[in-house]
Amino acid sequence: MGLFLGRMLGAEVMGTPFSTADVLVPVPLHKKKQKSRGYNQSEVIAEGVSVVTGIPVNTRLLLRKTDTDSQTRKGRFERWENMDSVFGEGDQAASFAGRTFLLIDDVVTTGSTLESCAAILTAIPGSSVYVATVACA
Repeated sequence: MGLFLGRMLGAEVMGTPFSTADVLVPVPLHKKKQKSRGYNQSEVIAEGVSVVTGIPVNTRLLLRKTDTDSQTRKGRFERWENMDSVFGEGDQAASFAGRTFLLIDDVVTTGSTLESCAAILTAIPGSSVYVATVACA
């Protein structure tokens, strides 16, 4: 289902400025959560977007440093607090200066997760960030 949704998102991205991105960056899961789940839904969606757009996926630009509680039952401020200092720069970030990133997530609710991730990516010199999600709540 994630690949299908990703291909649909990719079709929507084509012909927009988003399609000029150099790299697709899925929102990372903590290693523990990804191991228990078996996959990262944002990464699967990004792979589907890549099939349509030809933009490569990079899962090593961002890392999730902290395993957080689910956001689903939190209010707006609690979600923002829950994402404080959760993400960090991955081991390949320095070599991507001057690039445009398309940050991919499954659902945007308050935007706190995407805001935290985008802050890390925009700290890379000369970078810019677009954001695309499959749904909003």
